[in-house]
Amino acid sequence: MPYRFWAEALATAAYLLNRRPCKATIAISPFQKLYGVQPDYQHLRTFGCLCYPNITATAPHKLAPRSIKCVLLGYSPDHKGYHCLDLSSGRVLTSRHVYFEEACFPFAQEQPSRTPASTMPTDADCHDQIARQPHPPPVRSASTSPASSSLSPMTSASSPPASSPTPATCSPASPVQSQHPMLTRARAGVFKPNPR
Repeated sequence: MPYRFWAEALATAAYLLNRRPCKATIAISPFQKLYGVQPDYQHLRTFGCLCYPNITATAPHKLAPRSIKCVLLGYSPDHKGYHCLDLSSGRVLTSRHVYFEEACFPFAQEQPSRTPASTMPTDADCHDQIARQPHPPPVRSASTSPASSSLSPMTSASSPPASSPTPATCSPASPVQSQHPMLTRARAGVFKPNPR
C-alpha cells in the first residue's frame, strides 16, 4: 500500500490489536475487558485486498452497476461495515455487504513513495500479475456479508505464506455447476415437448 494510506493502516492495526488476546490481561482481549463479550473474528479481512462493495442503495437507477472495484482500507468505527477505496474515483465508501478477493492486491505493483501517487492501479495491473504467475493459488470463496463467513483470517486456506509478502493473483472464481440429484427431462434425454 502507498504511504498515503498510513492513517488507515494505523487505524486498522489498532482495531486488530484491541481484539487480540494479550499477556497483560491473561489471554483476554482489551475488547472483551471493555465490553464483557468475546470479540467476533468472522468479519476480519486482509487489509489492502481487492473488494467489491454493494452500492445498489446509492445507485441512480436500477440498471446501474451493483458494485465497483475497490480496495479494503479498514473497518468503520461508527458502523458495522468496511471502508473501501473506489479505484476509479478515489472516494471512500462504507458498506456492510462486500465481496472480497483476498488473494489480489491492486497496489502490489505500485512502489511506495513519500509523495502521493497520481494514478490508481487498473485492471491490466491485476491481470499482468496473473500472467506472470505459473500456478495461481486457489481463490477462497467470498461472503456477501460479514456474518455469513465461517473462516477466520488466521485459519484461511488462502492466506499467503510468510515468505511471500504479496500474492500475485486475482483470478475470478470459476462458476460452480449445479449437482442436484433431481432427474430432469433434459438429463433423461427426453427432448420432445411436454404433452400437457
